[in-house]
Amino acid sequence: MRGAQETLGFDSPSHMKGLQVFIADIRNCQTKEQEQQRVDKAGFVQIVAPIEELSKIRLKFANPKSLSGYDKKKYVWKLLYAYMLGYDIDFGHFQAVELCSASKFSEKTAGYLATSLLLADNNDMVRMIVNSVKTDMASGNEHMAALALNTVANIGGPEFADNLFSDISKMLLSQSNALSPYIKRKACICLLRLYRKENDGLKPDIWSKKLAALFLERDIGLLTSVSGFMLGILEMGKYPVHPSVLPFFFWWRKAMRISLKKYSEYLERVLF
Repeated sequence: MRGAQETLGFDSPSHMKGLQVFIADIRNCQTKEQEQQRVDKAGFVQIVAPIEELSKIRLKFANPKSLSGYDKKKYVWKLLYAYMLGYDIDFGHFQAVELCSASKFSEKTAGYLATSLLLADNNDMVRMIVNSVKTDMASGNEHMAALALNTVANIGGPEFADNLFSDISKMLLSQSNALSPYIKRKACICLLRLYRKENDGLKPDIWSKKLAALFLERDIGLLTSVSGFMLGILEMGKYPVHPSVLPFFFWWRKAMRISLKKYSEYLERVLF
């Protein structure tokens, strides 16, 4: 619980108190009409948005010079909560993009999450965070890099495929110990998502041998991700698998069978 609070920037119980009050008010509403009234006191006719609160945020965003990074983060979290309730959010997108380049992790988290949820289909806005993603991936900060990679995997799309496939490939294929299996695992998942969007960036004569080498890794999570990536390539039917990979596939299939058998035996002991 403490780790989640630190991730979101909840350093104290009073942090982002306005957000907490807003969520509590919404939860205390007994009917949908009460919920809409809570967010519609500003008199907007449009009933599809949580407008009492959203109208306040809209006014705040109209004067961006008066907003700190903390304010933007707080208001973007409110927009995300309203979005999860099913309301349309048609503003605050630029502020979410700005947060992606923030230096504070809690602000960056809000920006990347809002971008993933609200702007996934907006290529023009997604294009604006490409540089932030590149910077965070190369920052040397594992948490920042993981956050950026999560965003790429969630959104995918041609914009990321065109601009980031090469950078993420280098992360996965790097022989340096500077990148942990945790980051390489995320990079592998990103590449699978991007490959399904744009597979011209994968050169089979290079990748087949490189992927074969990754099957020598000892980290189970990375092995699972590499296997998924390889299967994704085979499913597309564009490139043949390198012969050197086949022994690892047979070994991996056998290992998975043994693992599943052990897991089934464990469940039988626990449940029955």
